[in-house]
Amino acid sequence: MEDSWDETILFAAQHTCAFQAKRACERGDKAGYRRWACRWRRIRDYLVESNLGLVYSMMSRLRLDRTHRDELNSEGLVALVRAVERFDPWRNIRFSTYACNLIVRDLINLSRRTTRYRNLFPYHYDETFEQPAEVADTRGDLYVERLRRALNRNLAGLTDLESNILQQRFPMDNRAAPKRRTLQEIGNEMGVSKERVRQIQMKALGKLREVLDSDPLLKE
Repeated sequence: MEDSWDETILFAAQHTCAFQAKRACERGDKAGYRRWACRWRRIRDYLVESNLGLVYSMMSRLRLDRTHRDELNSEGLVALVRAVERFDPWRNIRFSTYACNLIVRDLINLSRRTTRYRNLFPYHYDETFEQPAEVADTRGDLYVERLRRALNRNLAGLTDLESNILQQRFPMDNRAAPKRRTLQEIGNEMGVSKERVRQIQMKALGKLREVLDSDPLLKE
């Protein structure tokens, strides 16, 4: 009960920081805004770290075998952060209940999208755009061609950073491109964490999926 009470106080403090930051912004007080925003982020990050177990618990309960664990972990973490940022401590509900519902919903939605995607392209070309195995599949060749077109013309509106990470993670031409780099290698070069590189990668892949899902040639 004491832990729950302490957590409620932290959430209330987080809301107070957000309110004070907004007021400082309205007054044009940049220093005050940065100070309150920094406090808000520290509380948020602490609450996220304190509740990471909720993500792993929901992942183990759902047992979504068709989705990669890394992608589930990223999706669950994003859901947890969103839950921390949106939680209202004055409602008659525990944070763990609120967060678990949000995490489960997002993990199930991810699993459904992955299943639909694999059914749409039933060959050895997974949802992270790994290099396909050699298969005599004209539909697979068409998909790869449309993927190249989307990348070359930047139909997904990728940022330079997103394009750079995808090029390093998933080189489209093994003969000309350098060896595929790991998330850790890219993160070390950029000076960010491996998880941050994964988040950028997943956002970029999501943009590409939207373009390919709406491609009229792939709907035929």
